[in-house]
Amino acid sequence: MSTPCSKVTPGADTDGWLNFDVHSVRGGQPREQTRRRVTVDDRRYSKLNNLTAGSLVFVVLAAPIPVASNRPLLWMLWAAAIGILATIYLVGGLLIDPKRALRSRQHGVLFGLASLVPAFALVQMLPIAAHLPDFLTSLPVTGASAPASISLMPSGTAVGAVRMASYIIFFALMLEVSGRRDRAAFVAWVLFAGVVAHALWALVSLNMLGDQFFWGDKQFYRGSATGTFVNRNSFATFLAMGLVLGIALVVGRADRRQRRAAAKPGLLSAETMEAVLLWLLVGLIVITLLATQSRMGMIAGGIGAVVCLAIMIWKSGHKRVGTLIGVLIVGGAGFFALLMLFGRGLIERLIFAGVDSLTRGELYRQVVGMVGERPLVGFGLDSFPVAFELFHQLPLSSDSVWDYAHSTYLALWAELGIIIGSIPLVLGFLLGARLIQVIRRRQSDYPLAVAALAALLVAAIHSLVDFSLEIQANVFFLLALMALGIARGRSVGSGAGKG
Repeated sequence: MSTPCSKVTPGADTDGWLNFDVHSVRGGQPREQTRRRVTVDDRRYSKLNNLTAGSLVFVVLAAPIPVASNRPLLWMLWAAAIGILATIYLVGGLLIDPKRALRSRQHGVLFGLASLVPAFALVQMLPIAAHLPDFLTSLPVTGASAPASISLMPSGTAVGAVRMASYIIFFALMLEVSGRRDRAAFVAWVLFAGVVAHALWALVSLNMLGDQFFWGDKQFYRGSATGTFVNRNSFATFLAMGLVLGIALVVGRADRRQRRAAAKPGLLSAETMEAVLLWLLVGLIVITLLATQSRMGMIAGGIGAVVCLAIMIWKSGHKRVGTLIGVLIVGGAGFFALLMLFGRGLIERLIFAGVDSLTRGELYRQVVGMVGERPLVGFGLDSFPVAFELFHQLPLSSDSVWDYAHSTYLALWAELGIIIGSIPLVLGFLLGARLIQVIRRRQSDYPLAVAALAALLVAAIHSLVDFSLEIQANVFFLLALMALGIARGRSVGSGAGKG
């Protein structure tokens, strides 16, 4: 007896072709009923993934409102929401198809390494400092009694551990829902539209509403676009990641249409008008990025945009160096024009960059000394503001409280030690290598991987001299792009793809 062939209907969200064993069909159940029952399960799982994807997109686009979720209370609220969403997803998946394997299991090394960070933070908050060698827990002599835990602020470390765990769960959920190409593309376009909306609000707020937040007056960075972020540099990173996503999507869309079209579209055709509109939206993000007056944000965003555009053009079949140079020249000329029109504040800040770098250099020198005091165990996740006061000295002004190291790398090493604090860097390298592998291997469906790689580059560069990746809204956005980029994409109704 031959085994009945199963046909996956459009919208089916499975890991592979569905196979049936006719001997498992009890009571002489007709083939049509068996096929119909499985198809319903496919659609139910697809609906679960769609609803989960929509919830995750909401998290990414709502997290910037307000203050980029940079408050402990908001961290806990988002952690609770993500935990509830994960529970619903897992229970729903088990009820629909208990045998279905989670896609996140394909990335066990990433999740294993990432889990070490919150696990070590929990160790830091335990009252074990008295049982450890002095060279591990040494502190400057202040006359105050030494804390019982490794962390100088154990309550803050506990909150930080929950936040880190929520990032891991968020990334896992995003991987689960990004396995189908049409859904991943839709999510990416919605994220791009969301960044455009944030950019538009920032410009309206800056130029038409007296440069204030919708919930009250703005105390810092007046005259600079901050959107719903408090800090212009963090907002610039958010915009720069949206910029590279937009470039990848728009170029990829144009390339696909050009390959399918029998003839070149006319100047006033619907395709041309759509392309112009999309590039105008990308330009809106650039204008807002200039309005932030963030020097490093503009530099990191510019490098990311150039890398993204160059890879997209190269992958689209334009292998000639001359083509790449020509496009980059045109793009550079357009950026220069926007800089002259909308970047006056940024130009002024670039002129005085040398003065600010003196203070920043002294801060880094003192933070390095702080890392050297406890290079293995750190001072506790999220404890930098408290710990740095033990090392804060002249010529760094004593009038200010330094809540951040203004370098995410130094902050990680100061709080977690060099070994555990380097894990996020290792994860970044692993993700970058995976994205490069995906880009090289795929002949199509590579724009999201290109966008993710460029966004990772933007975040890595800006994190050298700022704390953008210590802001929750930016972390959610970057993790979403990483998941979209490395997910094993499949077309609707196909089996498990190799890409």
